[in-house]
Amino acid sequence: IQVTYAFNKWQNLNSRTPSFRFGHGHIYNNYFVSNNDGINTRVGAELLVQNNVFESVKKPLYSTDNGYANASGNDFGGASNTASTTSWSSVGYSYSLTAVGSVKSYVNSNAGAKLSF
Repeated sequence: IQVTYAFNKWQNLNSRTPSFRFGHGHIYNNYFVSNNDGINTRVGAELLVQNNVFESVKKPLYSTDNGYANASGNDFGGASNTASTTSWSSVGYSYSLTAVGSVKSYVNSNAGAKLSF
């Protein structure tokens, strides 16, 4: 299984934002703010984590039970990436990364449902 999370805002959550327990995950250009835990990779999961912004997140990227991450271009907001590393990077599709310095404003302006009347 492979799951992609892109251009999401994760705010005021305790944990599992998100949590992977096997398979592959691609997590890019997301904004994480005021969460206890960030991305958890475990039970053999391999993640590609790119250009995400973390503010007030105690554990932005971490692994338990043999989870792995290939992380690049992230702003961990002064916290640390403690995930075990992997070289996995073949997501099987093309995509464009937003510069990490623009992620917060882009996600705040575009994530979620938009209502117009």
